[in-house]
Amino acid sequence: RYWLGFRQHYAEATEQLQDRLMRYQRLIAQRPLLEQKLGEVREDDTVDAYYLNQTSPTLAATELQRRAGQVVQNNGGSLTSSQILPVEEEDGFSKVGIRVQMNGSVDALNKALYVLESTRPTVFIDNVQIRARTVRQRVPRRSAQQNGGVEIKTEIQLTAQFELAGYMRKGGN
Repeated sequence: RYWLGFRQHYAEATEQLQDRLMRYQRLIAQRPLLEQKLGEVREDDTVDAYYLNQTSPTLAATELQRRAGQVVQNNGGSLTSSQILPVEEEDGFSKVGIRVQMNGSVDALNKALYVLESTRPTVFIDNVQIRARTVRQRVPRRSAQQNGGVEIKTEIQLTAQFELAGYMRKGGN
């Protein structure tokens, strides 16, 4: 009986190892097809539109700064600062990023983030931090007799910080 328990234990272990071996063999059999598809994607010129196409990470980061400033301004915000982040190497690609700080209304922030994320080349927004403050402004009224001719208008102003990053193929384009 004692030996029977050992035999059963080893039989189960052998069966589990055979199942694992079969899974690995199936994965190995798929490798040539996956490598072929990866090669096709790497050589597909239409894929280039998704990547930053500058010749160096520094130029790509500078272009990200220019693009962020233009998008923020075109959507009613103001770019307070932008800082180039260190380049990270990931799976054959260089991740190029900047840290952005902007001010604007809720609508300006919403539009700017949408435009940045929905256009090409593809960029990713991460580590978003938003602070809100209420701003009161005195605005002349249409009717000067009401309340001394001044109306107090309040609006919410946002200060947003976020990281904006895109990828470029190693060695540039």
